[in-house]
Amino acid sequence: MSVKNSVIVVGGGIMGVQTAYHLALLGHSVTVLDQRDVPNQWAASGDHLRVFRLTYGKDSFYTEMALKSLPLWLELNALSEETLLLQNGVLELAPKAGGYEAHSMAVLKERKIRFEKLMPPDVKKRYPMYRSGAFKWALFHQDGGMIWASRSVAATASIAQRKGVNIRNGVRVVSIQKDKNGIKSVKDAAGKVWEAEKFVFTAGYWSNELLKPWGIPIKITKQEQLFLR
Repeated sequence: MSVKNSVIVVGGGIMGVQTAYHLALLGHSVTVLDQRDVPNQWAASGDHLRVFRLTYGKDSFYTEMALKSLPLWLELNALSEETLLLQNGVLELAPKAGGYEAHSMAVLKERKIRFEKLMPPDVKKRYPMYRSGAFKWALFHQDGGMIWASRSVAATASIAQRKGVNIRNGVRVVSIQKDKNGIKSVKDAAGKVWEAEKFVFTAGYWSNELLKPWGIPIKITKQEQLFLR
């Protein structure tokens, strides 16, 4: 296979390794640089699991993206011979008749995505742990589920390496070098310069440290996860 470009991906979380894998499928020579191991607990994708859902209120753009990603996740399940995406459904409890869940249901109906609208007695019968007086109704869509986050990063990285992707752990990129034609290289904390024809930055929380000096501020938001057993 002929090499079209040399690409460096900065950041080896799920966005980074997935980008590297698909670039390799297109024939690119790809190197991933991550300041820690791939995967690691400091990355946003280094946790236990993430919800895979098709419901985003009125934001149907994200529903379309999720739909397009679904066959890719199922393909990844097959390639890794692991359950990375488990489609056990997503249940959303609605506090009122309208609002986010109602908008989500309208998008699912428009896109002909299967779902169920459940009333409190139905939910109580199927999921007895929920107090029926705490919500008005519930939306359940069967194609949603959960993604084993850290496992998915490790599996994708392994598959990407089989496609020729070079993953370099412990390489902390600290600066970007540009010329009139764009980015020409990045420098790591040890002083080594990494050159490539193209660069992709998927550094998550650390993106601001790299990109803000170039006038690309990124708003970092914090979200809390609660796991119940």
